[in-house]
Amino acid sequence: MPVPSSRSDRPTSGRADDLATEDPAVIDACPRLDTADNFRDLAGPGPGYAAPGGRVRRGVLYRSNRLELSEEDIASLVPLRIAAVHDLREVYEIDRHPNVELAGARALSHVVPGIEPDDLRRLDSVEATERAMTEHYRGFAAEPRKCAGFASALGAIVGGLRASGGPQVFHCSAGKDRTGWLGAMIHTAIGVSWDDVQADFLLTDERTTRSRGVNLASIEAVLGPQMALILEPAFHCSLDQLEVARAEAVRLYGGLDRYLSEGLGLSRDDLEVLRNRLVA
Repeated sequence: MPVPSSRSDRPTSGRADDLATEDPAVIDACPRLDTADNFRDLAGPGPGYAAPGGRVRRGVLYRSNRLELSEEDIASLVPLRIAAVHDLREVYEIDRHPNVELAGARALSHVVPGIEPDDLRRLDSVEATERAMTEHYRGFAAEPRKCAGFASALGAIVGGLRASGGPQVFHCSAGKDRTGWLGAMIHTAIGVSWDDVQADFLLTDERTTRSRGVNLASIEAVLGPQMALILEPAFHCSLDQLEVARAEAVRLYGGLDRYLSEGLGLSRDDLEVLRNRLVA
């Protein structure tokens, strides 16, 4: 897959109007996809989450689970004019479940390590799964490889916004953990309240009933019903785990602002681009 360009190569011109899906009717009716049930607008439901200076602009950034899409769902995305797809998964995840190609969209890879399959298979209780997920979230702030992947994705997203390159989507496998944290940090960067950040994070549980059932059925078929029960907490959102990641970022960096700047490499100019392009 192509890799994002360095920040120094990114153009600074372009109109905000070029960033979003053109048709307001299309923006207001963000499609519900059967084969990617966590595909949604980062602006949130309704008019968009409140942020200093207005509300989060719809039709600019989307978030999703993996894009193994049916022909019908591919057709549903055409009016959105997606220009870039940012994949946070590891290589083995992509090999097992490749995305479809969206016409006109660049496919960019930003590896944020997940929990290794062998480590998942060794979990022997619900409590062990919850501990593993908690450490996974702690790593969003503490593990250099995870921070590097988030920094790469965030830098490329900002580059697309700066260049007025059209709507973008970012995703991982379930669109819950890695995608949830990146979405939370983008919201935080533009001033969305933490209450709304948490609400957006929890929307995944509402959206992913179908895919969660499919994944757990697959685990049960391969590893047995007991393992499906043990791993089920990994398929639900936990505000406690989100708080662990936030608290770790604060502990290591002194605050989320410094985590964004020092941990994820977001400059003042990048912040200005995010706020100018995403809030209206």
